Parts: sequence; C-alpha cells; structure tokens
Amino acid sequence: MTLSRLLIGAGLLVNLAACAGSPAVQGLEATSRTLGPFVYYEEGSQVLITVGTNATRQRPEEPYFPIEIGMANKQHRDVIRVTREMFAIQVADSEQIPVATAADVIAGYRPTSADRILFNSRQWTGMYFDRYRPVPSRFYPNSQRRVGLVQEMVELGSGTFFEDILYFKNPGFSLSGQTLRLLIYLRAGEDPIAVTFNVE
Repeated sequence: MTLSRLLIGAGLLVNLAACAGSPAVQGLEATSRTLGPFVYYEEGSQVLITVGTNATRQRPEEPYFPIEIGMANKQHRDVIRVTREMFAIQVADSEQIPVATAADVIAGYRPTSADRILFNSRQWTGMYFDRYRPVPSRFYPNSQRRVGLVQEMVELGSGTFFEDILYFKNPGFSLSGQTLRLLIYLRAGEDPIAVTFNVE
C-alpha cells in the first residue's frame, strides 16, 4: 500500500480549507486558520490537526524540509492509527510530495536535532491540546547517532493527541513566500484532510 490510511470505524466530519502553492499556480485560496505565529490548524467534530512552520521557514532551500504536526482524536471511540505514509505535501494543483522515509532523512539531511529546538508550536497549541492525553511519537530520529529510535505507527485513542515533526523532499525551489498544503489521507476513496499554510 503506497499510502497508509487511518483505520477508523466511521467517517470523520471535518470542514477543510483546500489550497496549494507553487510558482506556477495562480488564484489560490486562503490559508487555514491560525493559532499563533507560524501555526495553522483545521478542526472538526472528531479531530484537530495543527501545522507549525517555524522550523520550515528556517530551511527554505535544504534538501528536506520539516513540518511540525499535531493531531488529536477528540472523541472518536475507535483508535486512530497514524503512520508516516498517510501524509503528503501539495505544491501545485496536481503535484504531491510524499513524506520522506526515515532512511532518506538520515542519509540526506543533518539538522534534525536543531529542528526540534525550533519546534515552538506548543506555546500556541497548548490551549487546545492540554485537554487531551499525550501519546509519544517519533517518526524520525533526533540525530544520525540515534538511527534506530523511531516509531512506525502512533495509536490515538479517544481523548489523546501527539505532536511530532515530518519531513518532505524539497520540490526544487526555495520555499520562502510559498503557500503549501499538507494532505492527511484517511481512507481510500475519500478526500484527504488539508491544512493550508504559508512559509513566511
């Protein structure tokens, strides 16, 4: 399976903004709502998803770029199983960048430890996520010295959340000033959740 899906028993009801950005695309829609500087979010009746770009804007021309991600299972009774492969970045109307593998990031990108220092979304997302129970998540290692310490899946029970960093391959141009869209694929045949954000 090229894209893992969240395994849930019922459809998630989420109103989503849809938007993409690249030098070749014009007339794009507005970004998602913001919680604070460089933090965007979409929220429905059952899930809350946040995207932080403080680390992203520091790496506009690196081979890979980081995205801070947060997700809460607000009230769904079934466990939501989250994997790396359910995420993609859209940079144009039809162009999607799949999430990078841990092996690719380890081999081609060095400042993973520094990225976690730049992870500052919590000061803005705390007012939302503090009502849920935290679940550990580490889709990528802290550094090249800790290659084996990664998770392949995060399980979100009802009333839990996780925060982590995702990596994507640079699309071939500077990200500064670009509008991008994070896609979160739930199930086959359904539209993804989309969080649209600027790299300022």
